[in-house]
Amino acid sequence: MKPKVEEVIKRIERFLMFRPRTEKEVRFKLKGLKFSPAIIDETLNFLISDGYINDTAFGYDWAESRIRSRKIGKNKLKNELKMKGIPGEVIEDILLQTYTENDETELAVEFIDRKLKEGYSRDDFQRIKAMLSRNGYSFHIIDQVIKRLETRLNGGEHYGDANGS
Repeated sequence: MKPKVEEVIKRIERFLMFRPRTEKEVRFKLKGLKFSPAIIDETLNFLISDGYINDTAFGYDWAESRIRSRKIGKNKLKNELKMKGIPGEVIEDILLQTYTENDETELAVEFIDRKLKEGYSRDDFQRIKAMLSRNGYSFHIIDQVIKRLETRLNGGEHYGDANGS
């Protein structure tokens, strides 16, 4: 490793150790620290070649984490990955694998069940649609979720707390 690259890495060591980063995030950080474009490129080349930065692995890990913790829809995940600087073709592969392994409609239902622990009625469907849309679900998925929720309500299943809310 060249001495200048070593200095740059020491300067951003905490930034790199806090969590995995994408090339875009590191480039942005280095630009903010006023390093020259040549040094930034040299540092990034070193970090990528030594495996410290791997946008593909980052993208898959990010997707898994966001699906597990936030139950987000495909559109929101796609936008987040774009913002992180993941290349478009990698994003498409990530989305295909992620939503093949995880049924998006089921994720949306889990999201609603978690958000509306106190229960819901037909009067809440507009609010539910808005929540799902903001969370990145397509209109097709939202329609499927509403149909599933209607089926639950028509089947006499109670969705709410013990007080009947």
